[in-house]
Amino acid sequence: MLYLNDNTESTYKEIIYQYICFIADELEVKYNKNHLRNPYKEKNARTSANTEIYSINEYLELVSYVSDVDYHKKRCYKEFKRPLNNTEKYKSYESVWLYIILHLNNDWRSHDVVTKVPRITLPESITDFDDFLSRKLTIEEKDKIIAEITSKYFTIKSSKKDKDGHFFCSEELQYPLANALIACTLNQNHKNNPYLIEFNSSNELPNSLNKRFFQEFSNTQFLFKSKKMNTTLSTFTYEYIKHCTNLDPMQITKMLRPHSSFNTTKKYIKLSQFELDRLSRNLFDDGNFGYTYDYLHRIVFGNSLSEDKIILQERKRYLKTLFGDSTKLENLSTQLISIERDFNSLTEYLSSLDNTELQKKLMLINLRQLPAKNEHWQCLLGDCLFLDRDCEKCPFSIPHFYTLVNVISNLEKIVNDMKVNFLTSLETEKRFKANILYRYLFLLSTAKKKFGASFLNEFSNGRYDVILERVRNLPNIKKYITLQEV
Repeated sequence: MLYLNDNTESTYKEIIYQYICFIADELEVKYNKNHLRNPYKEKNARTSANTEIYSINEYLELVSYVSDVDYHKKRCYKEFKRPLNNTEKYKSYESVWLYIILHLNNDWRSHDVVTKVPRITLPESITDFDDFLSRKLTIEEKDKIIAEITSKYFTIKSSKKDKDGHFFCSEELQYPLANALIACTLNQNHKNNPYLIEFNSSNELPNSLNKRFFQEFSNTQFLFKSKKMNTTLSTFTYEYIKHCTNLDPMQITKMLRPHSSFNTTKKYIKLSQFELDRLSRNLFDDGNFGYTYDYLHRIVFGNSLSEDKIILQERKRYLKTLFGDSTKLENLSTQLISIERDFNSLTEYLSSLDNTELQKKLMLINLRQLPAKNEHWQCLLGDCLFLDRDCEKCPFSIPHFYTLVNVISNLEKIVNDMKVNFLTSLETEKRFKANILYRYLFLLSTAKKKFGASFLNEFSNGRYDVILERVRNLPNIKKYITLQEV
């Protein structure tokens, strides 16, 4: 019966409840309507429960607890070697570890965490739990796993919102996450279970597994709840924004409304500077890159507009490195003028903002709240003034690393075309294609500076190295680079 099914939407239950009560009032029936489950009361109870949050100390303790990699590796090893008792179907210690780590940075439904964690490729040096216990991951191995999981999550849709599964892992939790993923992969390699996390056929963390995982926690009775953690994340985000900006609370509420767990009933939380700094590292995605973002970041954190020409020089230097010495490049002066023009436009705009406004801009960018017209880009201006210009050509636009999926695909297309048709193209077409190629390559160079070549290669499934090699084999295009609008 739909009315008794827990998976039925509450709106439908309310309609059925109203109908059943109406029948009870109008006709003689064999049931007492007062004994029926009241969906309105259940809804209110859920709303009340969703306002509960973990304290700041509990949250930071959780981050520290799951980050004790040596301890949890030993526990995973011990659990794997332990025989099952009569009431167990699985040994799931590593699943709990992974489940909690993912919740600490991502406001996701429990169902998505359990059913949509993609499998990873194990490092060559780890083939079983004995290797896992005895070896420490290198930084390169950790980075490779994080890049792989980030790339795979990009292709996953949220079951509730059908949106790309934007994944975030703070630097503090990357090493624990990589190890937890390895432990789960090792445990699942000899099974047919489709999921990396297994909770005895449940999509929620069972109390028995919860108790076992937290037996050495400061509070041994601690209960981890998915919805409570999601509400905690949105609450902390709200408080952080309120503390660091002069935004009206209603503006903050509007920002956070897309979060499934956001509730306008907020509890006052007093945060120390240490707590604010640590929260910011665990709440906000640091996937923005590019010279515009770097420039804004430097200004907010102490470099003056008049003195900071470092990023401008870096862009000019990259042009010379990529396409040759200035004495050999006929159009270099035209290109440098174009770079200077873009930089001056950006400088002029940022000079018009006071420090509070600059901090607010940086905060909104880190929250991904300044969307541009191109997907995975943001716009410093808020409202685009250049409707005929793509984001990658605009000095006011800021890319997120998810743009690299499209950038590499577009770069592959232009390289394929240039390899076949460049020499026979008209002069105007050659300039058009050469300028596009330069812009994509410069974008990749700024991404490489922030994330590293190995991350980009792993994120793109090896396409990054391949496309750079193909660019090197293209005909000479130096004299066609002008950097004018294309």
